[in-house]
Amino acid sequence: MPLGKTRLSTTDTLAFVALILAMLGIAAVLIQPAYPEASVSLYRTILWCCVIVAALSVAFLLWHHVVQPRLKGRQLDPFLALAIGASFVAFVSLAIYAVRGSQGGGFGRSNTSTTQTSDQPELSLLPPKNRLTFKWDPTTAMYFDVQEDGVARPPGQWAFPTLILHNSSKVAAADVVVTWDAEISGIKELAKIGRLAKYDIRFPENYTMDLIASPPVPNFRYNPNSHYENSLAFVARNADLYMPPSIFAILGLFIAAKMPDELGAKTEVFPLRIEVVWNVPDGGQPKDFNVKIRGVNTKPSGVVTPEVVGYLDFEIEK
Repeated sequence: MPLGKTRLSTTDTLAFVALILAMLGIAAVLIQPAYPEASVSLYRTILWCCVIVAALSVAFLLWHHVVQPRLKGRQLDPFLALAIGASFVAFVSLAIYAVRGSQGGGFGRSNTSTTQTSDQPELSLLPPKNRLTFKWDPTTAMYFDVQEDGVARPPGQWAFPTLILHNSSKVAAADVVVTWDAEISGIKELAKIGRLAKYDIRFPENYTMDLIASPPVPNFRYNPNSHYENSLAFVARNADLYMPPSIFAILGLFIAAKMPDELGAKTEVFPLRIEVVWNVPDGGQPKDFNVKIRGVNTKPSGVVTPEVVGYLDFEIEK
């Protein structure tokens, strides 16, 4: 028969509709998670309509092309068998997906604990990879010199303590905000105790600290602040968290003031709280980490300079 005069029977038309429904059902399962902001009610309406249509198609095709032909002793057309199989796949996939969606697990936003635990990043905080040495030698430079063991840097360059934000899940955190808080008071008083009392350390204004040197050593200025926020675009596996210079200034002053004279002895704890919040995926609970930093003295007794030599010890509590 010429193509222009070909007409599809009702059963053939339903078979093609079933094939289309099967593809739509699979496409909905694969594509929808990429659009979590879409209307939940719209998805549910569309999916349940598809389920009903697929169920009617399966029932009709089974009756018209399986039950009736068997009663009359006829065999089933292979093409129609394929169409019926496709419609059955569509019905099952759409039914399962629609039921999951109605329970809050298949599409749209969910407030269930399952979604929050399995579909959220698992973030933890790790200490610096390498041991960090700490030195303060006012006879050559007034800044607090931190270096990584095994990493060579040109003179006058130093490292900032770098923590590692680790994500152990397959779900990346995006639009991340990290808040640093040095939980210490009396910063100005630190400059007046112990070995620091003999040096000229000034605070001309808020968030400004000048370490005044004896010529020809230059002065050095820090801008200490116990609170700081920074952001990260995303955390897929590991992200470096560089200690803000404003926090580092307080840490350096604390270690220089509190470092004991005994070899191997440790300072008091420098308490640092770090909060990590992410906006994508939504619904995640903020992560709070308590970081305890101590200075460990490595300068033997009787050595005059540098004023302070040691390394930094990190302990992290969740």
